[in-house]
Amino acid sequence: MGKKIFKLLAIGNSFSVDALEHFYKVLKSAGYEDIVLGNMFIGGAPLTRHLDNILSNEPNYEYWKNDNDEWVITPEYRLIDSIKDESWDFITYQQASAYSGEKETYDTLYILHEEVKKYVQNKDVKYGWHMTWAYEQREDAHPEFYKYNYNQQTMYQAITNAVKEKITGFKDISYMIPNGTTIQNIRTSFVGDNLTRDGFHLSLDLGRYAASLSFFKVLTELNLDLVSYKPDTLTKEQVNIVKKAVEAAVNHPFEITDMKKE
Repeated sequence: MGKKIFKLLAIGNSFSVDALEHFYKVLKSAGYEDIVLGNMFIGGAPLTRHLDNILSNEPNYEYWKNDNDEWVITPEYRLIDSIKDESWDFITYQQASAYSGEKETYDTLYILHEEVKKYVQNKDVKYGWHMTWAYEQREDAHPEFYKYNYNQQTMYQAITNAVKEKITGFKDISYMIPNGTTIQNIRTSFVGDNLTRDGFHLSLDLGRYAASLSFFKVLTELNLDLVSYKPDTLTKEQVNIVKKAVEAAVNHPFEITDMKKE
């Protein structure tokens, strides 16, 4: 048996930072040895911004790269250069949170994807969609929460409807990471609506850990029991509910599973 290899590039924003924060340790604890994670970061960047950047080839990104359990950030980086940087196994896209429930904004993905494909080094690369989460239920959660009538359930439903309509039928997308549903599932548990640190970015331990486990489950298709890593601050009970929420989200990505019944 050779080394277990995992190389992923996220074309995203701060929500991909959240989702990948614990991912290296998660993969390492499950037996992966050759791990490279990349994240092309612009705060709040929607799909249109990524498309503009790849067409103009402007160095507008921070390139976050992790190949030794440490994120190294290189400023003024070009999207095309990051795509060429490694023979990526996976490339993921996502929409900016404020637009994540506006399905008409997803059409940009199809054009962006055609541009990305021009520069990939691995002809067998798989493409994924990162479905992000609804905001915390409070009016000051985010400046654009008004788009969803300041209602978390309205936002969640809009996100799932957009992904169902615009992503599930897109043949080039092989994987959908249902973090919107993972987070919503956990909110039904004893954890409650306490998964963000500011109303929209995930909490540093539980929230981010849950998002990383969703990536792991979908992209490796392995049993979550193989993951021995957890943030030190989390209890066994919290870890158990996170793993159950992830499993439920992967099995039922467009509906909420009540964790109080689990």
